[in-house]
Amino acid sequence: MTTTAAVLAYGDARLRIDLGPGRFTTVAPAPPAALVDVPAALRAALATPIDSPPLAACVRPGDRVTVVVSDGTRATGIRALMPTLLEELERAGVPAARVRVLFALGIHRRQTAAEHAAILGPEIAARIAHADHDCDDDAAHAGLGGDGPAGDLRVNRQVLEGLVLVTGALGFHYLAGFGGGRKALVPGVAARASVRAFHRHSLAVDPAAGRHRAAAPGVREGNPLDALATTAAARVPRAFLVNTMMVPDGIGGLVAGDLRAAFARGCETYRAAFSVPLAERRPVVVVSAGGAPRDGDLVQTQKAIAAGAAALAPGGMMLVLARCAEGAGQADLWRWFAYPDRAAHLRALHADFSVPGQTALALREHAERAEIHLYSTLPPELVARTGLRPLARLEDFFAAVARRYGGDVTGYVLPEGARYLPVVEGPP
Repeated sequence: MTTTAAVLAYGDARLRIDLGPGRFTTVAPAPPAALVDVPAALRAALATPIDSPPLAACVRPGDRVTVVVSDGTRATGIRALMPTLLEELERAGVPAARVRVLFALGIHRRQTAAEHAAILGPEIAARIAHADHDCDDDAAHAGLGGDGPAGDLRVNRQVLEGLVLVTGALGFHYLAGFGGGRKALVPGVAARASVRAFHRHSLAVDPAAGRHRAAAPGVREGNPLDALATTAAARVPRAFLVNTMMVPDGIGGLVAGDLRAAFARGCETYRAAFSVPLAERRPVVVVSAGGAPRDGDLVQTQKAIAAGAAALAPGGMMLVLARCAEGAGQADLWRWFAYPDRAAHLRALHADFSVPGQTALALREHAERAEIHLYSTLPPELVARTGLRPLARLEDFFAAVARRYGGDVTGYVLPEGARYLPVVEGPP
């Protein structure tokens, strides 16, 4: 069904957009309904987990339990889960005094006390010990050991002691295939050098080839980042997974149990619910990152751009709505655009890899393949440096579309670009 207008999320607001005379199709399948009784669903998942004894049976006398929780850049529903998790742990013999929350920041910025309270809920934050993971505190990390690349990784010592509840939200990830699961541990609570080593696996061995072909959203088979994170997570001695599947109205589903098996089940469930088959790519795509927190910065917004690019014809035009109230998201991002072209960028990245450099490469590649207009609060001169086109007025984009394609153009609207994965079934 075609549409002439769309209401799309932008930060904490919603914008009504006149799509002009073109024929646009909204790409947003009906998501699963939100769970009516989240505590009951969680208790059932903990009592009958996937390939694992019930949570209560995983607890040992005197255990200290670490709950790994995503930072504010990800919507996971943890605030709705924490009271029930604490009740079930208490019932299993673990009082609140022996429970601590470790926020999986990776290399993201430190959070404020107010942000901790917003994620956990004020009452939980007031009575449960919690702290941000610090990727630069060398003494706080220990090696995973073992063979292969995972053996060189260092993670927060807390996840190597006692029982670890690994929480988070399932979702497509533009490099690791899927977010959630093992990523809460690596890179979530890894040392900075280990985060860098993890992301370096996104590059192909050939310095001229750019990104590894399997480092893509929805891909697990052959994906080097997924393989590394999965191997690393398996070396955490006692881990129990609790992952959510978020829908617009809340939590749409839960998986719990063995980290590897429950995550695999969750990924397939998420893929079935949020993949969108398309018959063709189209010359125009309008994509919203999904509003806060998904459009908090340019790094998070890149994930929505990747989804839009999957639906866009080569050389087409894309409008991206992302407020980016927190700026780039990585302080070192902008300097990578000083390299004159992709080849120079790649040479520098292979010589001295950095996570911001990898993100900048992804943005550069998207900007080289299509005409991407970004409507945000970022300074226009910084946006232009990336190769994206800063947009002051939404109507200017559709005027440009009309000049280039006329009034009979076809396109797609992706209301939540970071949530869905367009899959083109016809020729590219």
